[in-house]
Amino acid sequence: MTVPVSERSESKPEFHIYHDAAKLRREVTFLLLHDFGIKSRSREPNFYIHAYSMAPDDAAIFKELCHRYCLEHITDKYPYWLINYFRNQVLDTTNSIVLNITRANSVYPTTLAECGTRRGYQDEAIRDIECLEQIFQYVIEVLPVDANRYMNIVNDYEDLISRIRSWRKSDNKIRRRIKKTG
Repeated sequence: MTVPVSERSESKPEFHIYHDAAKLRREVTFLLLHDFGIKSRSREPNFYIHAYSMAPDDAAIFKELCHRYCLEHITDKYPYWLINYFRNQVLDTTNSIVLNITRANSVYPTTLAECGTRRGYQDEAIRDIECLEQIFQYVIEVLPVDANRYMNIVNDYEDLISRIRSWRKSDNKIRRRIKKTG
């Protein structure tokens, strides 16, 4: 069922909420590329990959140097499985936030059931943000990360929560109009 153009409201606040959530997701993803800020550059999974493209003499010298200085088995201070566990949780949660905002924005309520559906997606986005904040808190407790950097991200997500709540309040007008007409 389509809504006549004259009865459609402008959806700029929702549009900005989506873009801000996507921007935050991108910022967090770049942080994850650097193992939560522990490393100054992205993890390079194949340390010796360059040896395969070297001339045979150079590759032999490179391997000898790695053996001589015990660089054959590079270990990190924090195990990869832990970083990967946190990374997967954060990525899944940030994706869920953006998807729920998108789902909520895609519902233009014309019935009370659609109002409930839209509110459900908005609530789920807020729940995901709260979960993300708890994951960040755990990361701060376990890994030697810059807590201020995470607090700035958490503050941005708190702002996003307040804007989603304002969006929900504005949807109450639609709900009242539907109750009145139907």
